[in-house]
Amino acid sequence: MRPSPRLALPLLSCALLLTACPGSPPPGLDVPSNPAVLHGTWTGTLTSDLLLRAEAFGDGRLYLLRYESGLGSSPEASAPNRKAPVLWVLDAASGAEVRFLPLEDAQAVRFRPAEGASPARLLVLHEPSIRPPPPARVPAALSERDPVTLEEVRRTPLPDRPGPYFLSADGGWLLTGSDLPDVPIDTRTGQPVALPASVREQLALPQPPNGRLGWWRSRGDFLYVEQYPGKAGETYRIRFRSTTSGGAFRGAAQHPATCTVTPSDLLAPTDLVNLPDGGAALAYRDGTVELRDAQDRLRKVVSLGGCSPYRLRVDGDVLTFAGEFTGSLGTLRVSDGTLLGQREAGTAQASPWPVGPGTAVWVCPQRGPGALLTLERASGEGWTLPAQEHRLTLDTRATWQSKTQYTSLGTATLDGERLNFSAVASAQGYELRPQTSPPIRRVVWQGELRRAGGELVARLEGTHGEGTARQGVQLELKDPDRDFAFVGELRR
Repeated sequence: MRPSPRLALPLLSCALLLTACPGSPPPGLDVPSNPAVLHGTWTGTLTSDLLLRAEAFGDGRLYLLRYESGLGSSPEASAPNRKAPVLWVLDAASGAEVRFLPLEDAQAVRFRPAEGASPARLLVLHEPSIRPPPPARVPAALSERDPVTLEEVRRTPLPDRPGPYFLSADGGWLLTGSDLPDVPIDTRTGQPVALPASVREQLALPQPPNGRLGWWRSRGDFLYVEQYPGKAGETYRIRFRSTTSGGAFRGAAQHPATCTVTPSDLLAPTDLVNLPDGGAALAYRDGTVELRDAQDRLRKVVSLGGCSPYRLRVDGDVLTFAGEFTGSLGTLRVSDGTLLGQREAGTAQASPWPVGPGTAVWVCPQRGPGALLTLERASGEGWTLPAQEHRLTLDTRATWQSKTQYTSLGTATLDGERLNFSAVASAQGYELRPQTSPPIRRVVWQGELRRAGGELVARLEGTHGEGTARQGVQLELKDPDRDFAFVGELRR
């Protein structure tokens, strides 16, 4: 299994990037004697330059969107189709890859379960990430795919509108607007959804500037309404309207803080879900969950520990919770708040997503060594997908060419294969000198790895500062394999 577009070239510590005083001569750097220059032997491990988003779960499959960076400065780098979002389907039981499909302009993916005569479908919301003004704007579209084969069975263009579109958690509703929400559209029928009267009334109210704001929360399960004081006697308040029952729930916590947090941390929950009895479960930043009844009365406060927010999911009488920063995973009984089980799982730095009773996925938010994602179960079972790695060694010699440029030529060893290496380094904001000293800003270089016959294997981009033997490096493989972008650091 292999890793997809992402961000830019990693820079070395800002401590290396010292700026010269106005009016002073350009700072200099010795080539090749400065330890930071791409000269000599450099070795390091490059790992997947990859961003994952867990999007949908259904019928034993986990659906993710993958984005891979690649190089950006070279006109020959990264053909656009290689940087397109990729739909990655994994078997939830084992983590084994099931399907892999590039999808242009995919912004969201949802699994819509079968209902009556309507079969299960995978919904993909297509919307350009950059929205130019009409007539150049490409309209958004909603496609339906077979959840097993990923074959597209229908595509529906969506009306142009100023705000973005969203999909509900179960894919049943198409939501419109961010701070100007409209009545959702049923994705099966294309007709407006029959909302509870209290929610329709809220949507019909005007939203004057600096007065009242509303948007969808919890993937369409609630309408969030924020009211600012407009005149004397009015107070700031937050309310959540359930799109299932129509019930109203105050955003402010109804319990005293269980750890050191600011008052604003308890003004609104970090996550909330509808409960089968018409009530709601609300998670707060102090590591607690409130269970409220349909009239918004507090039934139970459950302290989960960690002074950290939790993500929630409800399945019948079982509430699953996963810690944002604690890596904690567990379940409790909705009817009486009894804690059924809790254990440390996942990665504390990763973002959790509960996908089933006692089951959650943690997605690593940053590139680097370690796991790409982890599926954990309260039972202790699960699996981990590690990042792919490449070992790179450069043995090269730098030659000063001008005040703004030096070259570096030599050999490289990539995963045991010996290759030819060449690079051109360009100074930014200072002067390269054959032999001098003081501090610098940075040098950026572009290079190539080729086989003896001239076949291009990879392109590289790197950066270094002054005086420190470290090179921040991005590698882009040119073979037809899917995974192509890797990032890391080389050291002498």
